[in-house]
Amino acid sequence: MFFGAMLRFSKKNILRYIKFLSNAPFFIIMKKVSLREKKKTQKIKLIYDTFIQLLQKEGYDKLSTNHISEEAKIGIGTIYRYFSEGKAAIAEGYFEKIKDKIINEEFFKQVREKKNLEKIFEMLISRYIRIYRNNFNAFLAYQQALLANKELFDNYQASVKEFGKETVKKLKQENEMFKNTPEEQFIDRFLLIYNLIEALTNRHMTIIPLFKTDEELITYITNLILFTIDRPEIK
Repeated sequence: MFFGAMLRFSKKNILRYIKFLSNAPFFIIMKKVSLREKKKTQKIKLIYDTFIQLLQKEGYDKLSTNHISEEAKIGIGTIYRYFSEGKAAIAEGYFEKIKDKIINEEFFKQVREKKNLEKIFEMLISRYIRIYRNNFNAFLAYQQALLANKELFDNYQASVKEFGKETVKKLKQENEMFKNTPEEQFIDRFLLIYNLIEALTNRHMTIIPLFKTDEELITYITNLILFTIDRPEIK
């Protein structure tokens, strides 16, 4: 009975302590920060979603941050708070997210586990195709925007190069077999591979099917990449 009473007393004290902590200034601040971050994430998603919707409907050149503000029912100041360069920054941010889904932690995990290159590339290409299909209209509209706007195109090229540098740096850290590869050569190879995947996938999906199935496309691009890696004179 004595120990039961002590246990009940302890539980009561624990509950009181938890309640005290939840009302403490530090935890109140943390709650506010968490809520603010959640609202920020929701607003950025709303801006992205509205941008893609208007991009598909109006095209990049006719689209403006005022249109996004009106359609999303969000203040123009809020848009520029998160995207100081306006619609160009929104476009870049959205497709940075797409790239992060393609080369993600699962990819680096496979590299760390020293899976063979064929399996790694098959997984990478398969993911690219799946993401492309799921975001087909957005990809199509963005490609048209790149062709129509030189500044956006130049920014895209610069972002892909930076993406290549960051990915190569991490690959060299994650797997011994990449450590001795000269970095500049490695970056050139990676960008060539990424552009091959992008070019052939885009052609297959938007212009004319190159193969009867996606699996055949994946096999072909994988073999092409492996051939490219084995030819040191190809840069």
